[in-house]
Amino acid sequence: MDKSPRKSEGSPTVMCTDRKPSYSAHLPITHNPQLLDSTIMAGSSTFDSASIPLTFGIELEAIFCFHEDRLSSLLKERSPTAIIVKNVVGEAETTLRMSKYPGLCYNSWAISDKNLEKCTYTDAGSVVDNFRGIEYRAYIDEPLQLVRDLVSKVPGRQGIHVHAENEKQTSYQTWSISVDGTLNGLTKADLVAAFPDRIPDLAAAAAFDSYGVELITHPYSCATAARDDIAAVVSSLRGSSNSNFGITTNLNCGAHVHVGLLDSGEIPLSVLQHLAYLVVVYEDEISALHAPSRRLNIDHGELTTNREAFFAECPEPVEKWILDPLTGVSTLKKMEPTYIPLAQIRRMLLDDVDKAGAGDSGKGLRKLCAYMGHKGHLVNFSYLTRTADAGPRTLEFRQHAGTLDADDVYHWVLFCTGLVRLAYRYAETGTDCAVESWDDTIDVELLWGDMGFPEASREFLRQKAAFYREVAPDCYAPPLWTEYVEFADSDAERVREVDLAVTSGAESD
Repeated sequence: MDKSPRKSEGSPTVMCTDRKPSYSAHLPITHNPQLLDSTIMAGSSTFDSASIPLTFGIELEAIFCFHEDRLSSLLKERSPTAIIVKNVVGEAETTLRMSKYPGLCYNSWAISDKNLEKCTYTDAGSVVDNFRGIEYRAYIDEPLQLVRDLVSKVPGRQGIHVHAENEKQTSYQTWSISVDGTLNGLTKADLVAAFPDRIPDLAAAAAFDSYGVELITHPYSCATAARDDIAAVVSSLRGSSNSNFGITTNLNCGAHVHVGLLDSGEIPLSVLQHLAYLVVVYEDEISALHAPSRRLNIDHGELTTNREAFFAECPEPVEKWILDPLTGVSTLKKMEPTYIPLAQIRRMLLDDVDKAGAGDSGKGLRKLCAYMGHKGHLVNFSYLTRTADAGPRTLEFRQHAGTLDADDVYHWVLFCTGLVRLAYRYAETGTDCAVESWDDTIDVELLWGDMGFPEASREFLRQKAAFYREVAPDCYAPPLWTEYVEFADSDAERVREVDLAVTSGAESD
């Protein structure tokens, strides 16, 4: 492999950087038109990333809020006998939840209808309330239809598709709206906090319900086009202080970016290998760009490190000079590495995968996916192994927090696609990521330079990272090295005695 140093020439092209965004309202970001108008020149004489037919799609998780009048109007159109059941409590919260999410309770309203047997929603049961003399069920697609009614007023979005959780999505050629079973509806107090302009108190909140939804875009090749469409769709769902609906996000929401090739083509294995190495090396730097709630030191159960296969087991301690940031004094200490050496990781992702894929790239891809993990990892490689009837073959970048800010999505899309284009450049030109050791400088600024990342996007992400450092100073990445603790013989003996005592006690039971 070519171990040449970093080169700034030949940086990938970043498409569609021509629109001035209004930055996210919750971040103290400076609006600099000069930065926003900056562009990156296309390619070089040796490699032109503009020729790569990358596409991307976006999934925005959110919580849709609506007044009972909107729901009542929809129900009257469907069935004159349908009624809204507001008090869903006790066992009903468990019965109505989706079976695939046993840890969540159903806390939205329900529907009672004499035509209940016509419902096709089979993932959750209905509830018979003998006291009230009714049978009721969870929502099927009612909130989704309310969302579609609003979005369909946006020019170009009339063909938006609705599919409930139990309905498999087969087409991605139009925008679609889906149930997100991982999201609970908001409590009444949370509704007041999220929409104080239209729900001023708990009394007003009694007439509103909410439901977790997912907005799924069609594939795009231009980030500006996606940003414009997202801004228009979100605006239609946000409404105003006079609206009897609204949309918001909370800490449980995410924004996922899927990157693939036109017509679901296969990204070359060599590109994926280089991308995997970049993802592993820069995981901490990339995490620092995201909200603390989406980092790995927060136990939210949804996200897992892509370094999982590379933890060091029983590593040999090494002596290292460790700088005390408070005193400025370095001390020689015995340290244990958290991960195996990067040289070994590179061999696993490049050489070992090459061997596995010799004569059959599918085997190589499966080995790479085994290293990088399943769907729940920060970057999901597993969808690349899907068959044509199971869905598009894409890389899924899952770490971004839920957002309804089109500019936030725009800059993150540029980062995700730019990282894939950088991997293409490495594969096509026979070069590698210059970071070869955990002791090397691992800096996202250097990564951005290699990517040819536009200055406007760099500044946007810099200020996001600075904001998160200010509001969550104690949220930091796991250390690459930990101090070695050497047990004395007496300590080891005491540990052995405790183990024997525990074993003996277990046997006597």
